[in-house]
Amino acid sequence: MSLDIDKEKMTIMGIAFENRSVFKSVWYALSTNMIRLVRNLVHFIIDDGTN
Repeated sequence: MSLDIDKEKMTIMGIAFENRSVFKSVWYALSTNMIRLVRNLVHFIIDDGTN
């Protein structure tokens, strides 16, 4: 799972941002939520999906 990030154009998955601070904040929020999703998926698989 990856995000299509263009730092120079300040786009995330084709969505443009005009404010660098907002761009970085959204990028951080999306990436940390992706990490949590992957961790939860790994735990689900390890537990055989019983939890």
